[in-house]
Amino acid sequence: MKPTKENLQLELTKVNKARVDIMNQLDEIKEKEAAPKLKAMVGKTFVFENSYSHDSKWFLYTKILSFEGNEFTLLTFQTDSYGKITIEIDTTRADSNHHLFQHTLREKTFTEQWNKIITKMKTINQ
Repeated sequence: MKPTKENLQLELTKVNKARVDIMNQLDEIKEKEAAPKLKAMVGKTFVFENSYSHDSKWFLYTKILSFEGNEFTLLTFQTDSYGKITIEIDTTRADSNHHLFQHTLREKTFTEQWNKIITKMKTINQ
């Protein structure tokens, strides 16, 4: 029997669905395998050199607060080159934003920088 365009399209649809199912299963296995290492990162602190351009740079500080369902909850803060203070608590997929985790930072240094930001914010209304 000669294949028809419709039969081939139907077969392609089935193969693509099977491919997606297999990829999802592989992702689940990879996530389960990586989970112990990622959970061990909770509480770790990091620093990242941030910038708008090559001329002005500042540091973005990050602390991993929790890990659940392949997502980190992060505390990040920074004072940019214009003096703008940003403090965020947000979630991100554990397999993204790797640039934030390249340079570890001692907890003491992280806390010192956090205290500087808080002190600066307290003096804004005075």
